[in-house]
Amino acid sequence: NLQCQNDWLQRNRLIDIHTSQSFVNSDKILLQRNGTEIPVETTVSIISYAGRKVYCVNLKDITERKRAEAEIARLALVTQKTQNAVIITDDRGIIQWVNEGFTVLTGYDHDEAVGHRGYFLVGEKTDETAVETIRTSMLARKPFSGEIYSYRKDGVGIWITTSITPWRDEKNEVQGFVSILTDITERKL
Repeated sequence: NLQCQNDWLQRNRLIDIHTSQSFVNSDKILLQRNGTEIPVETTVSIISYAGRKVYCVNLKDITERKRAEAEIARLALVTQKTQNAVIITDDRGIIQWVNEGFTVLTGYDHDEAVGHRGYFLVGEKTDETAVETIRTSMLARKPFSGEIYSYRKDGVGIWITTSITPWRDEKNEVQGFVSILTDITERKL
């Protein structure tokens, strides 16, 4: 372990790490003898070794990080481009993000929706019991799935199925909700 070696060398006064010197960090691909590529993060720093300034290069395998980044990019693309409406809220139900499908379905753009609760989709013919069930499910941190009559920005009524799922952090605490809305108006008429 290079860090352990650096610590041992520094304790024994064989090197002096110049923390005031700039570091160079970058991601590179290393090629193993067998041809396998390994993504690594490289950090280059200047140290003093036996009275001379030398470069110290640290390499860190970032294979798992790169896999996670690729998975996040794929999920982001799917979320952005799906025809279904996707809404991400905080733990209080305040909208943090909507996709393009939301704008197509409701007529509200991202900036009009963010910072608000979804009550602007509720109207005269919306079943209040359904709205209360959604609210109760979210307060209880439980998923909800059902049909509800909503309204577009232009006042046109639409039937949607909604699936609301809490998303949790590594401590299993609810951080917010992800809602998927699908237009089922043609099926209901």
